[in-house]
Amino acid sequence: MTHPSRPQHRLAPLAGLALLGLLVLACDDTAFGEAGTGHDGLDAAWTCDSEANKAVFVIQQLAFSEAEDGVVWGFDLDDEVSEVGDSRGCGKGDFVDPEGTPGIDNAFAQLFPAIENTEAVAIHGLMQTAVNDGELLLVAEVLGLDDLVADDCVTVRFGTAVGTPMLGTDGYLLDGQTFQRHPELDPGLTEHTEVIDGSLTAGPLVANIELQVLDAQLAFAIAQGAIRLDLAPDGSEATGHFGGGFSVAYVLDVLANTGVDDGLTAVLQTALPLAADLDSDEGECAAMSVDLGFRAVPAFYEGE
Repeated sequence: MTHPSRPQHRLAPLAGLALLGLLVLACDDTAFGEAGTGHDGLDAAWTCDSEANKAVFVIQQLAFSEAEDGVVWGFDLDDEVSEVGDSRGCGKGDFVDPEGTPGIDNAFAQLFPAIENTEAVAIHGLMQTAVNDGELLLVAEVLGLDDLVADDCVTVRFGTAVGTPMLGTDGYLLDGQTFQRHPELDPGLTEHTEVIDGSLTAGPLVANIELQVLDAQLAFAIAQGAIRLDLAPDGSEATGHFGGGFSVAYVLDVLANTGVDDGLTAVLQTALPLAADLDSDEGECAAMSVDLGFRAVPAFYEGE
């Protein structure tokens, strides 16, 4: 389902649903509304955030991006290209992404070897179940979109939906379903980005996401965030990745007050403070970068 002309986002084993919970980040032709698919068919009210021309995608597969030989998907969240021991980047070395972009922040990718030795190695099934049951419905909207390949002015909205999904024979969400926007969590919004060769990157992005992990109901804020969408030319799917920073202190507090496996808790309590690579609001190295790859399919929102 990947496109040869686009970067292939690796859907690695989803070891670490616990931390996804602890860190918080569709389109056939009818998804564009009645205004048409070009500027000439729109009225004078057309803008870069036009609701009349938009694409909506719901994520059906999700995975933490995993590093290999210093290469991993992610974003340059701190506008620094740092090496180990630098005064920049909290002294943590940055990665390079598969396209050769330097300065990539994704400290969580380095924790996989340790996490895979705990109960988290089997968490990927729980994450997929959460998506399939409608407990983890993440939706990306591209507003003001009139061309899936090249568009010089669009707006990206990324947030959480609610609803009961229908599944296909492959075990993943069917496309073309209708969901409702989360009634309490506002989506993150990035204005005035552009689509180049079917791909767009939007940021900075702040997203609020709520989900149930084990026995805890958690509400998270992804700060310093960004999202990349690679759109299929026919609008049939979108692949990509999103990431940002999360508070290490918040994660450790949740670990201390939930029923997370003792082995996983011990690993993260030791590893997270050492791996923090982003400044928090207090200007200290108390936040960690993370990135997740996804595949998404067309969907609709109800009641807009």
